[in-house]
Amino acid sequence: MPPLALHWYDGGLRPPKLRELEEEGAPMPEEGLLFVGDSGKILAGFTGESPRLVPKARMQAFQPPPPTLPRPAEELEQWVRACRGTAPSDASFENVAAVSETILLGTIAVRVDKKLRWDAASARFVDAPEADALMTRTVREGWAL
Repeated sequence: MPPLALHWYDGGLRPPKLRELEEEGAPMPEEGLLFVGDSGKILAGFTGESPRLVPKARMQAFQPPPPTLPRPAEELEQWVRACRGTAPSDASFENVAAVSETILLGTIAVRVDKKLRWDAASARFVDAPEADALMTRTVREGWAL
């Protein structure tokens, strides 16, 4: 996949209010996800629930495609299947590693006061030793594993 720009807001930092929401007199959500693409914007809740196109007129004109992907099993059912070895959970390490990495990198990004570039191949920040320093911690004597 080609590179993309990811903007992370957390800890009181907020993106500028969308022009489309201003024009509609709608508030910017307190939290959530905003996807900005070449053809438009999608706002969703914190966990991706209730996605909607912005502006409202685009959502009203939207015709959803027919459901073609299988729906995920409930969490407890996934857990039981994983324990029995019949099917891995959607939250297996293989599935959630990239999401976890993104969240952890976002946490570092709000602590460093500059634009950061991440080199996934080397697992380091480009030209940001202060961000790299936050990738590990020093464990006090007697507390190491």
